[in-house]
Amino acid sequence: MSTGAGHGATSITSKLAWTLALDASATVVFAIILAICVTTALLILLPLMPKDIVEGIVPSLIGAGGLIAVGRWLGRGAVLSPFPQLRLISLPEEDGESANRTIQRLTILLALISVLSSLENHGAVGTNVSHVLSAILAVIGAWLLWHLSSAFQKARIEANAQKNVASHEAIDFATPISRLMRLFGAASVLAALVGYAMLARFLFASTLISLAVIGIAIYFHRSIALVTGLLATGKLHAYRRALHFVPLAAGFLLTLLVLPIIAMIWGFSGAEISDGILLLRNGVDLGEVRLSIGDVATFAAVFFLGFFITRWLQRFLKVTVLPEFAMDAGAEAALLTFLGYLGITLAALIAIATTGLDLSNLAFVAGALSVGVGFGLQSVVENFTSGILLLVERPVKVGDWIEVGDNSGIVRKIAVRSTHIETFDRHQIIVPNSQLIAGVVKNRSFSSGPSRVVVPIGVAYGTDLERVRDVLLDIAAKDEGVMAYPEPVVIMTGFGDSSLDLRLQAFASDAIEAFQAGSRMNFTIARRFAQEDIDIPFPQRDLHVRTVPENMAPPGASLPAS
Repeated sequence: MSTGAGHGATSITSKLAWTLALDASATVVFAIILAICVTTALLILLPLMPKDIVEGIVPSLIGAGGLIAVGRWLGRGAVLSPFPQLRLISLPEEDGESANRTIQRLTILLALISVLSSLENHGAVGTNVSHVLSAILAVIGAWLLWHLSSAFQKARIEANAQKNVASHEAIDFATPISRLMRLFGAASVLAALVGYAMLARFLFASTLISLAVIGIAIYFHRSIALVTGLLATGKLHAYRRALHFVPLAAGFLLTLLVLPIIAMIWGFSGAEISDGILLLRNGVDLGEVRLSIGDVATFAAVFFLGFFITRWLQRFLKVTVLPEFAMDAGAEAALLTFLGYLGITLAALIAIATTGLDLSNLAFVAGALSVGVGFGLQSVVENFTSGILLLVERPVKVGDWIEVGDNSGIVRKIAVRSTHIETFDRHQIIVPNSQLIAGVVKNRSFSSGPSRVVVPIGVAYGTDLERVRDVLLDIAAKDEGVMAYPEPVVIMTGFGDSSLDLRLQAFASDAIEAFQAGSRMNFTIARRFAQEDIDIPFPQRDLHVRTVPENMAPPGASLPAS
């Protein structure tokens, strides 16, 4: 971790804290201004309206001011935040300002609906007037929702067109939120047109408040993720693995907090929400199996605990224990992979046993699934079984140089379903494990003994073969990768059309060294043969033309007799 990166993370964290403080200060100042305006309005209304009505609408006016302040803060954070990671949608500056203005207008409409509802409850507004105003506010709000959803869709289309990496790494909230806005906006307009003005107002207000709650939760979650990410690359880099779970835990807690709030927004009472929570805690009967949220949480906790213990044990063995046994890389990878499979399987079985589930009731389902596995997942099971055989029998190990079909390279990983081979061009080839078991595989590294180097050479007819043999043996003896025993030999393999065919055979310590030694000796042979005036012939052919068509003969040339 470089010092520059640490200072950069610290500066970004300070900037984020400063931005949040400015937003909070601006919101507080705006709320104070609204409070002054509300107080002034009350002083004006006191002589014009009964005192009990004025006292009744005071909380609604204060709440309306708070809604406008929160909407102003959320609008800036959602589309105009200086940190792109915190924005719900990424828009150009001009479009972002337009979307922010739309959000401000929506919150003003919501504040007006809150005040109108309070006036209705205190009898300050007639029923017919209230219905007309509600329908107008709902229709205007639906039009603004549709306009805002268009901005969301535009942002998503531009992100896809530009293939913005950051937008693909984050969860896509823009698309589902824009669709919900259009759906409920259309429902509000339809309800207003058929005469259900209060339903239209309820749909619009509930939709807007729900979206605001979800937007605030997403903003807080992304803020936490941004801060923890900066800390993981800064001063707390040593704890980066633990810090990566903080956004996950925060997202889970925010979800648990948001769901009851949204339920209350849409009219569910506290008692109904409590009954639902008790139902989840006590469990739901699914046939003869009773499943509760406690069972699910216990299963998840035990399984993930076993998973982390397995990963820790793998790392502990790899770092401290296995190096003491001087095992080769292939055996070490096979042992660690097998241990991982065993640990995850045990974690799942222990987690199921901890929840108290009776697996005998699932025997019929397991039988049906086995039939489906036999037909639909046959290749997956075959590859998985082949992977287990590869780890047990070890015909192919990590680090081996193998040839499968037309592919040749080094085995880098033996996974559950496939084996990863890295070619000498640095390309990754994914080969199903079944091909390594059922097919023909050439493993150049299977034997730990020496590997033979074969260099074919052709020399011109008339060349002194004894001198050629002496030169080749001298080249092999001086090559650093060629073993002294078994001794190199030169074999004459036959009389070719243009050359006397020889073959230099030697041995290297392993297959990779044999490949490199063969290349080095080829270079040396070309140089030494040039120094020793030993010719390496190439195919030659003499072409005798017996008949030439008259129209193809050069001018003045005499044609051979037919």
